[in-house]
Amino acid sequence: MTLSLHFPITLTYAALLGLLFVILTFNVMRWQVRAINDPRQVEAGKPERISRVQGNFTESVPLGLILMALLELNGVMPAFLHGLGILLVIARVMHAVGMTRKPLISLGRILGIQATLMMILIASVAALTLAF
Repeated sequence: MTLSLHFPITLTYAALLGLLFVILTFNVMRWQVRAINDPRQVEAGKPERISRVQGNFTESVPLGLILMALLELNGVMPAFLHGLGILLVIARVMHAVGMTRKPLISLGRILGIQATLMMILIASVAALTLAF
């Protein structure tokens, strides 16, 4: 017996976020090479900030996608799942742009963090609702 699970909505957002991860990774590599080749030409702390963008991405996106997949598996409405997926993608883009453009506090960084946590909170509450 073969079990075939198909998660087209989660798969779509996982693919989009996977592409974003590749872009973030290339950005980290580019700034590390710049810092090695000519450290005087690199803004202090910029390579570390860009590396943290990728790190923050890897810390939060997997949980968001797992929650989406479990909700999709349990038959949650597609519109709700698309809302979660769009929110997560926009949040991670805002965070990346906000953190790479300005040091420390920026509107993009703050809104990106808040939107990511909001997505995880909404998905978690929905999952708990389904569980009980």
